[in-house]
Amino acid sequence: MVVSNAEGNPFYVEELIKMLIEDGVIVKGEERWHVDASRLAAVRVPSTLAGILQARLDSLPTEERTALQRAAVVGRTFWDDAVWALSRPEGGTAVDITPSTPAVLGALRGREMIFERETSAFAGTAEYTFKHTLLRDIAYETVLKRERRAYHARVAEWLIAHSGERAEEAAGWIAEHLELAGQAEQAVAYLQQAGEQALRVGALREARGFFERALATLSLDNLARIPLTIQAGEALFLLGEFAAARQRLEEGLQLAQANADAASRAAALDVLGRMATDQGDYAEATTRLEQSVAVARQVGDRGGVAHALFFLGWVQACVGAFPEARARYVEGQALYQDLGDRRGLARAANSLGTLANLLREWDEARARLLESLALYRELGDRQGMAVALNNLGEAARGQQNYARASSYYQESLDLSREVGDQVGILMAYANLGHSAVAQGDPAAALPHYCQGMHVARDIGALPGALDILAGVAGALAQTGQPERAAELLGLARHHPALKSDTEPLIEPVLARLRSQLAPDVLEAALARGAELDLGQVVGEILRDEQRGIREA
Repeated sequence: MVVSNAEGNPFYVEELIKMLIEDGVIVKGEERWHVDASRLAAVRVPSTLAGILQARLDSLPTEERTALQRAAVVGRTFWDDAVWALSRPEGGTAVDITPSTPAVLGALRGREMIFERETSAFAGTAEYTFKHTLLRDIAYETVLKRERRAYHARVAEWLIAHSGERAEEAAGWIAEHLELAGQAEQAVAYLQQAGEQALRVGALREARGFFERALATLSLDNLARIPLTIQAGEALFLLGEFAAARQRLEEGLQLAQANADAASRAAALDVLGRMATDQGDYAEATTRLEQSVAVARQVGDRGGVAHALFFLGWVQACVGAFPEARARYVEGQALYQDLGDRRGLARAANSLGTLANLLREWDEARARLLESLALYRELGDRQGMAVALNNLGEAARGQQNYARASSYYQESLDLSREVGDQVGILMAYANLGHSAVAQGDPAAALPHYCQGMHVARDIGALPGALDILAGVAGALAQTGQPERAAELLGLARHHPALKSDTEPLIEPVLARLRSQLAPDVLEAALARGAELDLGQVVGEILRDEQRGIREA
């Protein structure tokens, strides 16, 4: 027998055969399977996978179908005890399918409609997953709408009761069930918890979604909007959506000031300062971060003080004030140590490692950054891991270990892509390009530089664009275009958003250009470059990327 559908969908065929076996059309004989032609004539063969799954669901015994429907309310992943909880009439102790639930789930597993996982998120429960998302959706749609809200409320209660130490991880699930139960206001606190947890592990898109859903629920005069607005702004900033982030953060800052919410005011100033740093406005960054430190000190928020100190130290490192940066880092590290804040200590190790990179203290940098990476891994913070890996690449490149550097950069790029960290993506691409140029392979550098430049232009990250521009200048100097290289270098060197960690890129390029150009020609080219418009130059590079670096 040949079985197919118009799309030739293998899942369709697989599920169709299972349906025919369950209907007794395909029968196992003593030696082989055979078709019962008398039964086949009575079977209507659905033309789609959805139809097959619906037919299989309809043909299930009542207990199995009921269990599958209740499991579908819990989600694509579900737990046996949660299904039992939905089997108890609300407010009572009587049960309907509870005594046989293990056997019923076992039967569904035997039909390969669900699978049991080796481990469970909740102690003392068995965790299952639907074989097909589509099967879960079909089963869910067969649950009477008047019952869904009550079921979702009870699933939320079950999750709250069973999450224990994993409450933060379960917050997103709890919030979703509360929303589907029509209890949107009760969901807000869990949405905020879920957003904070997502930020901690670098799940930026998810964090933004949780915060925005919470804000959409609250009335405009609800004071709970203040921290949520700032948190939504932070998620947008980390995603590189600077314009939207600024709008949210300024809104949050105004609300905090109007309602004398000092803690939220300090938080908003902190994020605005960090964003100004990434955009190369170091004066604004310093002002915002110093204000954040002052406000946090006033309210006794030592964690907030430490956080702002580290980013203030980074601003000072960006402008070459290394002793001042170290002093900020050491003060912040001591505060984190007193607080027992391991995430803060991971940040401290990373910051001190980055400073050691800038000072070309490579062994010290590597030791600090490996410490930071280990802490971030322990915490499950993928964005933090990406930052530490990128900086480890810098230390390896400083020691001319380019293979190790490129490996770190690529791992950092992969993690940054996973979490949607646009600045992280930008810097990983830039550093992959720098590593290729350092090895005398400008052709390999070009694709990385162009990818990074696209990101820099899209998010308005001027320091990142200037870092790449210095790298492109180095590539041009290696391909026989010294005057154009000098012009790009002149633009980068004289731009106010240039960060101090780009300076080590510039020095070897200048040395090469001095050997290629007469002093007066070099100075003239550098002066011409200082007058160029960064946006126009970036546009030219990206327009010419398909033709290669020689026509940039």
